Amino acid sequence: MLKPIAVTFIPKGYRLYSEVPLLTKLMDIYGVSIETNLRIAIECKVKDWKKGLQQAKNYLMCADHVFVAVHEDYVHRALDHKDLFTALGIGLLSVNGKAETLLKPKKSVFINSNIATKVLSTVQSRPEKEVQMSGE
Repeated sequence: MLKPIAVTFIPKGYRLYSEVPLLTKLMDIYGVSIETNLRIAIECKVKDWKKGLQQAKNYLMCADHVFVAVHEDYVHRALDHKDLFTALGIGLLSVNGKAETLLKPKKSVFINSNIATKVLSTVQSRPEKEVQMSGE
């Protein structure tokens, strides 16, 4: 799922990083807008949107906008529960050749500035984890 997300977000001015540590877990994708410094976090799941949503809730402490990305063949299952995403302020992406936003996230009100700063420092010190358009 990395390549379709990269193809969608890098042209919008985001630097994306993969496998970014957050406390004892790894975020699948963490991104920072080059222009606005807006931070995004994306949890990728082929079909297990429930597990993705559970993991994505933790990302609200370090990202302005949080998404769960689900393969388009299974995303209808998540859409049947859009009230859960809306209540948490977490967006939903449908992924195939690109990532399409089906539910827009709300700006997180749970950001912990110490944790967010540590995450940003981590990605800036690990340029090898920056995602390129090729998805590598």
